[in-house]
Amino acid sequence: MSGIAGVLFRAPNKVSERQIQALSNTILRRGRDAIGYSINGRVGMAHCAFHTTEESRAEKQPAQLNGVTVVFDGRLDNRSALIATLRSEADNSSPDIALVLAAYEHWGSQFISHLVGDFAGALWDSHTDTLLLFRDAFGVRPLYYHLTAERLLWSSCVSSFLVLLDTVPKIDSDYVASYLIYDPDSTLSPFAGVIPIPPGAYVAVTPSRLHTTRYWSPEQFAPATHKPDKYEEEQYLTLFHEAVETRLRASGPVLSFLSGGLDSSSIVATADTFCAPDGNFYPPVHTVSFVFERARDSDERVYIHEIEHRRHRPGTHILEDSAPFFSYWPDPAFVDYPRPLVCAGGRLQEVIKLAESTGARVLLDGVFGDHVLRAGEAGHLCLVPLIRQLRVRELFSGCVEWSVDKGLPLQRVILDVIRTALPKAFRVNSVDAPKWLGPELQESKRNVVRELKQHRLDRGDRYSSFWKAIASASSGLSNFENSYKCIEVRYPYLHRPLVEFLMRLPLGQFHRPGEDRSIQRRAMAGILPEVIRNRRNKRGPDAAIYLAIERQWKVLEELILTSRAADRGYVDGGLLLADFTQARTGGNHLAGQLLRFLSLEMWLRSFETHRPSHVAAFCEE
Repeated sequence: MSGIAGVLFRAPNKVSERQIQALSNTILRRGRDAIGYSINGRVGMAHCAFHTTEESRAEKQPAQLNGVTVVFDGRLDNRSALIATLRSEADNSSPDIALVLAAYEHWGSQFISHLVGDFAGALWDSHTDTLLLFRDAFGVRPLYYHLTAERLLWSSCVSSFLVLLDTVPKIDSDYVASYLIYDPDSTLSPFAGVIPIPPGAYVAVTPSRLHTTRYWSPEQFAPATHKPDKYEEEQYLTLFHEAVETRLRASGPVLSFLSGGLDSSSIVATADTFCAPDGNFYPPVHTVSFVFERARDSDERVYIHEIEHRRHRPGTHILEDSAPFFSYWPDPAFVDYPRPLVCAGGRLQEVIKLAESTGARVLLDGVFGDHVLRAGEAGHLCLVPLIRQLRVRELFSGCVEWSVDKGLPLQRVILDVIRTALPKAFRVNSVDAPKWLGPELQESKRNVVRELKQHRLDRGDRYSSFWKAIASASSGLSNFENSYKCIEVRYPYLHRPLVEFLMRLPLGQFHRPGEDRSIQRRAMAGILPEVIRNRRNKRGPDAAIYLAIERQWKVLEELILTSRAADRGYVDGGLLLADFTQARTGGNHLAGQLLRFLSLEMWLRSFETHRPSHVAAFCEE
């Protein structure tokens, strides 16, 4: 990962060196290995590098070729395919930035759709006076812009705009509402007027207009024709191996979360097939696990030990007492956006310490496996196509089978399938919004709930799980980054070829009576220990969160009673306090909502402390 930023003036003003240095300073926390900038008349670009691969150490950014200038924060996972196509312009020693330039030379503005990996970038073509701002399919790497009549600014960091704009932007209430209710909409940022480049899209800025073009979307992928289970399992395994191997490309050791669940265990077990003990191919992966001595209902060590025993290598266990929830609020400097991770700041610090001691800069994370493997969907909805095909007898027998498997009344299963088969306008989708949302968010709440029902939480939309993954990835909720240190987090389950394959599969490949995540379980036979491959439930951190609320009650109560979110009308302090009081004894089962409030509260306090009180020096030039 790296930081990128830039400015494009509409008039033929020349960007000054002082201005470009001001841009560089706002993205320094994303990388200090190398700092570069370029000035091309009215266009200035800055790059702050955080090197994680051998190829990246050979880069010099911004990069220029034939009147084209590029800054790129990214990692390409289809280098071999690109090099094969661009053979006359690139070879195996070429850094990723060289492949990006060669791809633009070859395909023009369509080059972005040929890139696979995690990336965000900006490209200036002096021949056409066109600026392209682009982002990967899932928005894993951030990129935002702000437009005025005089100029366009862009940056990896939302906080850049607090320094660079002549007035402090207003907090966007729609963003706050969507954050507290579910995940932020990928078209929103915390600040009005600061606009994220949409995932799977690019923004083109020409002398006459600014327009957004989407080059990738889940809706592009229609269901595939039925194929035998064995074929689909082999395809899944091939693509999952590719997803893990491409993310092992690193110039040093690699860390990997190991929770004992299917997703993280699959990553570690698969990585071990590529990693030689002597590190000659890929260095061995070092696992890191969070374990709970007090909250036994959250502890997964029995499964973690299964993986560690099989690989003959113990991992690092971060104990509950060394990093409890709410005990440490990291990053006194401004954070770009609220995220639940801030409530586990002690964990973040312990992982950063481990990375420093091992020399690791890369962390593999199994998050998003639930999304792309459609784990949150009701399995009996795989019967919906039978209604549309009028296969009544098969439908009824299927409903009986699912009713027995789930322990649900038969009538409920039948009605659920019928309702989901209705046209979109008639489907009923529910959204559980926190009851403690304040008056300032009521209109925003209606907007957010409407969008969720029609899109991400539409049970009849086969792409809804994938839209959820995009919203979560692009909002940065899972990133490990603060103002001092950063770790490049890589997500094998967001490997684009793997996701495109999974989007084409029918729900019946994911859910079968007695078996959720069916294709994953079948494909991983012989790779995962059977006790993990066949497990049917997973313990979450909720018990530890409720225990931490009780242990840290005085601190949390003071936060609620002096809440900045309540002062702004975002929450009702009385209702919120009642929910937290219930949670002290485990009587509230909405831990996620409470974490979102706390992270929002800490973000608001940080914003108030660190927002500039003067006109930005950048704008005084």
